Amino acid sequence: MKIRIYPKLAWSGISKNRKLYVPYILTCICTIMMYVIIMTLINDGNIPGMQGGAALRSILMMGSWVLAAFSALFLFYTNSSIMKKRRKELGLYNVLGMSKSNIAVVLLIENVIVAAVSLAGGIALGTVLARLSEAGLAYILNENAGYGMLVSYEAVILGTAVFGVIFLLIFLNSVRQVRFSNAVSLIKSENTGERPPKGNFLICLGGIILLAGAYYISVTIKNPLTALGYFFVAVLMVIVGTYAMFISGSVMICRILKHSKRYYYRAQHFISVSQMSYRMKRNGAGLASICIICTMVLVMISSSACLYIATEKTVEMRYPEPVSVSVAMRAGDVFSEKTETIKKYVYDMLAKEGVSASSEVEYRSFYMCGDIKDGVITEDGMNVNIFILPLEDYNKILAHVSGNKKSESLGADEALIYAEGTDYAGDSITAAGVTYKTRRTDINPIRDDRVVTGLATFVIILNDPSVCLEHYGYGKWYFGFSTDADGERETELSYDLISGLQDTVTEENGFGGVRYVDSDSRARGIKDYYTITGGLLFIGIILSTVFIFAGVLIIYYKQVSEGYEDKSRFDIMRNVGMTDREIRKSINSQILTVFILPPAAAVVHLMFAFPIIKKLLSLFAFGNTLLLAGTIAVCVAVFVILYAAVYKITSNAYYAVVKK
Repeated sequence: MKIRIYPKLAWSGISKNRKLYVPYILTCICTIMMYVIIMTLINDGNIPGMQGGAALRSILMMGSWVLAAFSALFLFYTNSSIMKKRRKELGLYNVLGMSKSNIAVVLLIENVIVAAVSLAGGIALGTVLARLSEAGLAYILNENAGYGMLVSYEAVILGTAVFGVIFLLIFLNSVRQVRFSNAVSLIKSENTGERPPKGNFLICLGGIILLAGAYYISVTIKNPLTALGYFFVAVLMVIVGTYAMFISGSVMICRILKHSKRYYYRAQHFISVSQMSYRMKRNGAGLASICIICTMVLVMISSSACLYIATEKTVEMRYPEPVSVSVAMRAGDVFSEKTETIKKYVYDMLAKEGVSASSEVEYRSFYMCGDIKDGVITEDGMNVNIFILPLEDYNKILAHVSGNKKSESLGADEALIYAEGTDYAGDSITAAGVTYKTRRTDINPIRDDRVVTGLATFVIILNDPSVCLEHYGYGKWYFGFSTDADGERETELSYDLISGLQDTVTEENGFGGVRYVDSDSRARGIKDYYTITGGLLFIGIILSTVFIFAGVLIIYYKQVSEGYEDKSRFDIMRNVGMTDREIRKSINSQILTVFILPPAAAVVHLMFAFPIIKKLLSLFAFGNTLLLAGTIAVCVAVFVILYAAVYKITSNAYYAVVKK
């Protein structure tokens, strides 16, 4: 064959199938653009200058890997949909004398055209919008954005390399499909239906068991750290179970509908149910993919938005005092006069900086991460943050919190307890081998480590905790206060205090077993939290946008490809007297029945995932259940509106193909 004919055939193949190629190319451009934006921000010189820049770059890098992996899978899926529609066309090329090598050359040129247009458009848009994206990220983080064009040659090179490899693999997969098919099978591929899968009940039952298991994990798990480990297991179970349910369960639903005479024997339902059951195995896989995408979008957007919205409230809970100092060391030193040495150093540092302290809070405590079993404190396990405080320190905190001279008193065999997130309901507690009668308080005296790990909190206030010295070797000393300085200066002061105290609290100065020395400021905490929550929100928006594009394209391709398959069948029905109005009703019945399932299943997944999402968010010191529920409700409502719009547009595309 003449070489000049290959580009003509390639361009003709793209232009004649523009209904399939135009959305595909636009999606390729979108995914490349998003990837280039993320990589440009990673290589942006302004990011390291932001507070928490290293953590932000890590979040962006993680997002780039997720985006690249998903793009590869998604583009493979969409290209396979295009190739299925074009198999008849390629089979005709083979019948007319073109060898499979010649067809491979045509496919190569087509892929080069698609890749060139996609890369050029994606890189250009990504480069142009990178500065705007940086401005959006800076706004989310309450930082200042740069000006001028933001160009990263590393992002351009890496984007070209990553998506170049993806397009190469897509081309090789297309050649493979042609290479191992003969001309007859290619031509008849559009008319080849799929048999309903066998063993539907067993597969469906397996799917139900997997989903029930994942739901059980989400509902029953209590420890946030354990939830983090089981989360990915539950996600995998939900994915496999969803595919099993949609592939086999959908066939069973069709069979049930066929046995319903009042539903099945109607013109608009008879055709749609028959066609759905004819190829439900493939429909089920596509619908399961849409359901998984819907679930991922809802989880990402709702959780990241919820964390971001609650940032300042979370920081206020995490940092009750604007500036704080805490030292974890040998318990004997914590419950001695040595803490006065540390406090004197803090006062000297404040005086040196010309800063005065007020609203001071100080307490000592034994601390352990353990468990409560049958009313006995144990250091086994990692389920509860346990604190033991002297009554003297508790009364000082009580006066500070309540604003009056209110105080508590205890007998030698009594203990005051505060419990949050535990199921402890006893009237006695055993600590350090001694059993105490308990009374409850609703005031949490702990000012540091508040819900940092998301674990339950259990505080024991004793009249004389010295009995614990032989059993619990380490303790904490906390000192918090307000200042007359601004937030930026308080942050600098906290760094100076850490540096100075590390040189003060040493073995040479008589301190033993020092585990850590720390100083925090609320202003610094706000910056750090905004870096994390804002970065997660930004990545959530980027990935959700790509996932939404993917979901829309999957729905569109399903509608168009099935429209071409159903066209001949509806032509026959039209010839035997079925009107366009009846065809429209049948189409609406089929599409509505099929496409209402993914968002409905996604909402069910989200409802059962709520407990484990709440546990995971508690690792970020988030505990506002109502805000999480409200955010999820708003996200679901917006998503349903968008999904309804997509359903309307794609159903019109299906009808246009069938009616043509």
